[in-house]
Amino acid sequence: MLDVLKESLANVQIIKKGDYSYFIHPLADGIPNISAELLDEVSDEIVKRLPPCNLILSPEAMGIPIATAVSLKTSIPCSIIRKRSYGISGEVCIKQHTGYSQSMMYINGVSAGDEVVLIDDIISTGGTIRAIIPVLKTIGAQVKGVIVLFNKNHGAEKVSQDLGISIDSLVDVELVDDKIDFFMHQ
Repeated sequence: MLDVLKESLANVQIIKKGDYSYFIHPLADGIPNISAELLDEVSDEIVKRLPPCNLILSPEAMGIPIATAVSLKTSIPCSIIRKRSYGISGEVCIKQHTGYSQSMMYINGVSAGDEVVLIDDIISTGGTIRAIIPVLKTIGAQVKGVIVLFNKNHGAEKVSQDLGISIDSLVDVELVDDKIDFFMHQ
């Protein structure tokens, strides 16, 4: 299972941004390209793990293709947490701090009582999820779970424990001596 994903991980490049090691993968960066076969395989696996919900959420940018594919396979609507404000009624602002940047994000289209699952490409420090989950709870949405493709350096375990939410990942990834080591969850 997940053979295409496994093969794609064997070919990643690792770069440094300051002291932060970062691996380049099609579903985390869109580079070199996202093959339909890879996206199909990953979205099929996420659909198997998806808890009951009425809304799929994904932060911009690289969670978008994954969440869209899952939405198409399940007919569950999806909404994107954007990096720019549209200034529409009900928009909620979030301050996001990740391992390598900080920015503002904006939630639209989420209401009290919505049962949401957050889908994203990667969790490492958990800055994005740590920013989003409390805001969703403030809105009154029920967070049914978080599914990420890559759990880098055990970030999911730390964030799950801190926030008291379920975080499921397809692959545990560790960067050791500028090489990638990974474990597939199947």
